[in-house]
Amino acid sequence: MERILYATVVGIDALREGNNVIYTTQGKIFLGEAQNPVLSERVRRVVDIFQRAGIIHEVPADMIRTLWWKFMINVGINQASAALRGPYGLFQTSREAQQLMEASMGEVIALAKKLSIDLSHEDIEKWYVVLASHSLTGKTSMLQDVEAGRKTEVEMLAGRITELGRKHGVPPPVNEHLLDTIKKIEALNNI
Repeated sequence: MERILYATVVGIDALREGNNVIYTTQGKIFLGEAQNPVLSERVRRVVDIFQRAGIIHEVPADMIRTLWWKFMINVGINQASAALRGPYGLFQTSREAQQLMEASMGEVIALAKKLSIDLSHEDIEKWYVVLASHSLTGKTSMLQDVEAGRKTEVEMLAGRITELGRKHGVPPPVNEHLLDTIKKIEALNNI
């Protein structure tokens, strides 16, 4: 860990087309130590490089909370889009699709609270601001995997929420359902 910073990207809507990657929104890199009340020297060095390169970035005060926020986003939008086979536009316009995404995210919030991570339903609203910037036809990485017949990250998302939920007494019925559904999709694709 002395050589690695925490980091994640939120807001990119990259789409693979053959050997190319296209996007309409480049997103923002969040990086830092677990806690950043003052920037460490190594964070300052990376920030300096990003500023000189014009890379959009932010150093949150609580990077662990930010990682949980990103996890919540992925658990919600990636899995719901794969199960419904819908692009970002579906989640910008369909209340039913939004409800599935929010229910899955709600289980992450409940688990985070149990683990003393400060995540709330306001964080879902923050996600909607990001979602609104995405192309209507853009697709999550998990939907792209389903369409290409590749293995998805469902085990790292619904699988992990299901495991942690059981361990900590926080029932995750929506994520259990999504895990089962996406595993069936993978089986149909012979993955």
